[in-house]
Amino acid sequence: MKEKVVLGERIRTLRESNNMSQVQLARELGISKASVHQWESCISIPSLVYLIEMARLFNVSLDFIAGTTSDEMINIGNLKQTQKEVVYSLVNCFKADNKE
Repeated sequence: MKEKVVLGERIRTLRESNNMSQVQLARELGISKASVHQWESCISIPSLVYLIEMARLFNVSLDFIAGTTSDEMINIGNLKQTQKEVVYSLVNCFKADNKE
């Protein structure tokens, strides 16, 4: 049951942090608002197909959505190498700042 609660909370948090309403998320996934509400309220859980779609939509891993890790992921696969290096540099700067 705890996993179901974490999943619902993660979906809600990701949706809200991306400034999306339940209706907007439902439209993106091609489902009803009621389904999104049920997931967030821990009444039901999304199928793997929808979990994968949300991971892609929110640029996080399935593990993050499921609550098995707190590490977020950003997909930079489509960036040029020089752009990736800038992202890595920024991440390392932020990590260093957080250690202080």
